[in-house]
Amino acid sequence: MPPLTLNFTTIFDPANRRLGEEYLELYPAGKTDVEILTIPIDWYEKGQTRTWSLDLWYARRQEADRVEEVRLSAFTYGASNELGQEIVQNGYLKAKLSTSSVWSPLTVSTGLSLGDFWPNSKKTVDFQFNMPQGAQTPVGLNMIGLKIELLRSVVYGSTAWGKAMYGRYVGAGFTPARKDVLIKLHVK
Repeated sequence: MPPLTLNFTTIFDPANRRLGEEYLELYPAGKTDVEILTIPIDWYEKGQTRTWSLDLWYARRQEADRVEEVRLSAFTYGASNELGQEIVQNGYLKAKLSTSSVWSPLTVSTGLSLGDFWPNSKKTVDFQFNMPQGAQTPVGLNMIGLKIELLRSVVYGSTAWGKAMYGRYVGAGFTPARKDVLIKLHVK
């Protein structure tokens, strides 16, 4: 008996369909009214653990190809603790899929792989922030960056090349643009 092959096409209401390049978007869990571009962690005291959940959508209300991997990682805005150096180096920001029990620290070199995404689909990501009492990050406003990276393989002839795209910005040639989400931390 030959293998069974299923195909389907998603058809969107023309009034709600979105055109253009694929979007990666963060929203509050269960809502899609306002996209999140800044995550505030207000009045944080060292030693506390803060947790929150966000929905990450890929190609919401769009026709697009499946992607093999979406990754989250953190980055600094500069070489000082106010600009995220200590937080990112030590992995104080962690994330996991809501279906997982294992937290992954988000640093420059390590992050969280969210696996593949189908168009018009979402995954809920849980975040955890915990900075120890003795941390050197000062009281006041501090910043950390969250990078959302979409990867897919593109086949040219018989050679596979990885293509990276970040959020709604696509790079020209081999210089990818990126989508960054600001995490605004206010330590008291």
